Amino acid sequence: MNGADISNTSTSPIFISSADKTIITLADGTQNTLTDGASYTFTGADVDEPNATLFSKDDLVINGNGSLTVNANYNNGIASKDYLRIVSGNITVNAVNDGIKGRNYITVKDATITVRAGGDGLQSNNDEDAEKGYILIEGGVFNITAGMDGIQAETRLTINAGTFNISTAGGSAVNYEFEESAKGLKAGADVTIAGGAFNIDSADDAIHSNGSLTINGGELQISSGDDGIHADAAITVNNGTLNILKAYEGIESVITINGGNIHLNASDDGINGSGGADGSSVNGRPGRTVLGSGNAQVFINGSYRYVNAQGDGLDSNGTMAMSGGTVIVNGPTNNGTVRWILAHLTSQADS
Repeated sequence: MNGADISNTSTSPIFISSADKTIITLADGTQNTLTDGASYTFTGADVDEPNATLFSKDDLVINGNGSLTVNANYNNGIASKDYLRIVSGNITVNAVNDGIKGRNYITVKDATITVRAGGDGLQSNNDEDAEKGYILIEGGVFNITAGMDGIQAETRLTINAGTFNISTAGGSAVNYEFEESAKGLKAGADVTIAGGAFNIDSADDAIHSNGSLTINGGELQISSGDDGIHADAAITVNNGTLNILKAYEGIESVITINGGNIHLNASDDGINGSGGADGSSVNGRPGRTVLGSGNAQVFINGSYRYVNAQGDGLDSNGTMAMSGGTVIVNGPTNNGTVRWILAHLTSQADS
């Protein structure tokens, strides 16, 4: 694409109906634009594809050092029903629904990606194969404003590097009461963050996993209308700087903290070892249960933590143990936080 401006008011400007693999190269220094209309004309009553401004039924690769602007007035911006690889480029997507979709997976090596979407910003949604439905980000700059999730992977979300500015559903100041998910980063099985700089302002959880969540590095600044970081199975923090400016509960799961620097503010519990699906939402969104207290654990093996909480500073509904590091808790004036910590530490003294 070398200075291309393609529009179609009745269907996708670019529709790849059959190909082993398609490579779109953005010529250096060029500006390219794709625009569709608000409604599509399909070939039959049972046909609903294409449904994106740039739509591929097979593998799609985007590279080059030019720019691409996608204006999706009907549905999604860029979509592949197989895999989507973004190697480089300056890509801007304005979409009434999802911004960028790769059904089997999305990988981004290095690009500047700006998404303004009514639905999800980036999404991989293959729910039929446990080895697919993932997103891998090796670097790049991401500016995402989404009505629903910022980055959502059906199975695994792995981020090794990059700069991320993400806002969902109006941000943490919104009293979010809808049933749709509006999380900053979300995955169905696992979220792993190895590095990067993150600024997340989300109406729902800032970082969420229905399974496990691991932070090995990075600089994270979070404001959330619900939990700052939540995982249904387990959260492990090994390194990195985590600054939760605002959250209902700061960190919630079966929690192991081995390192890093954590500073958090919470209107309820700061660090909550609960285990199970999220049951502490401010607005009580449905479909969430909490496992029994026997599954709840908090292990602190190192690092520095400052907790400013209106509820419990550190709360484990099961086991708590601390072998190293520093914890500073600033809690409510009724002394409830300090009394809770002492009660639990006393109960674990014999073991």
